[in-house]
Amino acid sequence: MARKPPPEPQPEPGVVDRAIAALLGAAWRYKEEIAGVALVLAGALTALALAGAAGGTILAPWSVWLWETFGWGALAVPVLIAGPGAYVLWRELGGRPFLGLGRVIAAEVVFFALLPLLHLLTFPGNPAQLPYGYGGGIVGWALGLTLATLAGVPVSVILLALVMLAGLAVAAGLSREGLGLALVRVSGRLRRAAALPTPAMPRSQTGGRGDAPAVASATEPARRSESLRAAEQTASGPTSATRSPTGPGSSRAGGGKVGASQPTGAEKPEKPEKPEKRKARKAKDKPLLVITAGDDRPAKPKPRDERLPPLELLDEGSQAAMNEAELREKEAVIVQTLSHFGLPAKVVSMRQGPAVTQFGVEPGFVERPGADGRPRQHKVRVSQIASLADDLALALSAQSLRIEAPVPGHSYVGIEVPNKKINFVTVRSVLESEAFQKINSPLAIALGRDMSGAAVAADLAKMPHLLIAGTTGSGKSVCISAIITSLVSNNTPDDLRLVLIDPKMVELVRFNGLPHLLGRVENKLERIGGVLRWVTQEMDNRYKLFAEIQARHLADYNRKIGRRREADRLPHIVLFIDELADLMLNSPVETEQTLCRLAQMARATGIHLVVATQRPSTDVVTGLIKANFPARASFAVASSVDSRVILDTVGAETLLGRGDMLFLAPDASAPQRLQACLVTDKEIEDVVKFWKDQHEAEIAARAAELTAERRAQEGEEVEEVPPAEIESIPWESFVRAPAEEGAAGNGGDEISDDLLERALEVIQVNGRASASLLQRRLRLGYPRAARLMDELEKRGYIGGSVAGGRTRAVLRQDEDEE
Repeated sequence: MARKPPPEPQPEPGVVDRAIAALLGAAWRYKEEIAGVALVLAGALTALALAGAAGGTILAPWSVWLWETFGWGALAVPVLIAGPGAYVLWRELGGRPFLGLGRVIAAEVVFFALLPLLHLLTFPGNPAQLPYGYGGGIVGWALGLTLATLAGVPVSVILLALVMLAGLAVAAGLSREGLGLALVRVSGRLRRAAALPTPAMPRSQTGGRGDAPAVASATEPARRSESLRAAEQTASGPTSATRSPTGPGSSRAGGGKVGASQPTGAEKPEKPEKPEKRKARKAKDKPLLVITAGDDRPAKPKPRDERLPPLELLDEGSQAAMNEAELREKEAVIVQTLSHFGLPAKVVSMRQGPAVTQFGVEPGFVERPGADGRPRQHKVRVSQIASLADDLALALSAQSLRIEAPVPGHSYVGIEVPNKKINFVTVRSVLESEAFQKINSPLAIALGRDMSGAAVAADLAKMPHLLIAGTTGSGKSVCISAIITSLVSNNTPDDLRLVLIDPKMVELVRFNGLPHLLGRVENKLERIGGVLRWVTQEMDNRYKLFAEIQARHLADYNRKIGRRREADRLPHIVLFIDELADLMLNSPVETEQTLCRLAQMARATGIHLVVATQRPSTDVVTGLIKANFPARASFAVASSVDSRVILDTVGAETLLGRGDMLFLAPDASAPQRLQACLVTDKEIEDVVKFWKDQHEAEIAARAAELTAERRAQEGEEVEEVPPAEIESIPWESFVRAPAEEGAAGNGGDEISDDLLERALEVIQVNGRASASLLQRRLRLGYPRAARLMDELEKRGYIGGSVAGGRTRAVLRQDEDEE
């Protein structure tokens, strides 16, 4: 068998061939942009040709053909050619507009209805006359003649006008609701204009001489403005505070002000409300949660203190445009999936947020035979739609799907579908929003954006404490960092102090150096107990100060001491704990008792807590802790059990992570889904650096002043005071005391008689003895409680240890019986 000859080697492509291939590849890669530019250029050349500014062998015949074919309608041809090109370019450049097929067809219908209308309006008496270069052209002549033959010229004109109006409405994207709202607004304005009272003509204007026209011109603006005020009061409803007579009789005799109203006997003006009561009423009616939609940046932002960091240090961020085609596709899939299961429904609203889009589905009706055998209409139950969450997630190819049945305050079921791309929410965008500006409180915090993309801000002083839960990587630590950033961006160290506890040792340490910090970020478990005890004592000391001047809360205290005692003003204190589970494992009894006492009593003293945990189980988030934290936020959790522990409802297990959270406000009946704010490391570094630079200068100045005072008192040989001595850790004594007591106990020193008497009193009252009982009642650690048990056993007050960890028997009831 003969062997096949080897294939001949193919010659390598030359330089020209490679260049042509690269050029064709680039042209294919940018085919949309090339087509858009070509269409825009063709539209511009067509416009020049129709205007007579361009000619030649191509453009001149082209313009003649357009004039003969479309007549005056040829002027719209450049727009029809360049419009699709501009649309393609805008879409490719990132504008992402959506131009549906129905709107394109509507624009074509408008164009082809315009041509016969132009022809019939040009030749109303002889529609059969063939135009040349005017009217509707040949196309308008053909269509207009056909319609005039079938229905006559007047009817044809009316029909074509109606078709054009309908086509323009569809092409512009107007809906029935929008048209109805516009008609309502126009009719309301017409009614208000008709209700305007006709101003009475003054006598000097009816036939006098001299300066009568001048008097009339001077009084006319005042009367017109008074009439407009009366019309506004009529439209908004009369009130006792704004009701006043108008007309010629209301002016004073003897050259008084024109339009000045006088109270009559039947209508006496009400006593004006005092400014203090008005401010208190406004503060009482202020909501806890403030939400704004749309372009939520205020037109005139509030002026910022020069000592505060500029918001330019934070990233501004941007929101991606809504992809209407994708939304319409998901809407059709939802309706079709529900119909396959025999549940007719329709989508009545769509709200697109940064991470999730909520489709409002209104249940329909199904026919079922009644008792008499006749079919009856039955409403689809909400539970039937809620049970299809997995089937909807499968149809939509979604990783998770949450159904809110029903949406509070609305008559539809909310189906929340994840977006293909998550838009991160920046802290600056919320700080600059109208929602944040409306909260007139130093403890206003930026939470994020809701389902419709509206900014959400809250007042920590009204919560008054916040509990956060979520698995690792779900966004809880980033949320805490965003809250701290929003607080230090709007408060000076004189108004706000922070206590940061970070057992994880990696998250909150980035804020070390802030002048707002009391001490430094604590991350050692043996020191955290002392920090909590110091916060508790600070709360008690503040209550004593309040009692001296009879103040009810922190704002009342600062107001009463006034500016004369500026140094005695007390700042707000916010305690942040990034991981509660580690504290509960180390000392559960002391941690629970301290947190509950602070949560119950610290609000009036201006001390607030923000506690986070990644394990929302019942042994960490106990019933007492949960009851004292009415405001809670949950990021993605592992199971529905964890969701019930933190929110008292399911739903957190279906969250997407990366900042997707459910926020339960104290005054809300159901949690609200938000995309939490994201703050980067660079933003934190810039804010901390701003405060450190400003604070270091103040510390150096205070150290120089202290050095000068010491030298004036003791002499010139006194050394300079280092800046490190200016700052101190306030809870250092509370941290050292237990350590010194433990060291003394380990060295063999006896326990104090006072502590022994207290332990003896506890076992006498309870009739039993155990180390855990002494821990709870005396607030001790296990080593000291165990040594107390050994000492009581040694002195014969209790019996020996019992197997199984059971309580010991009390042998003697009183020390005097010895």
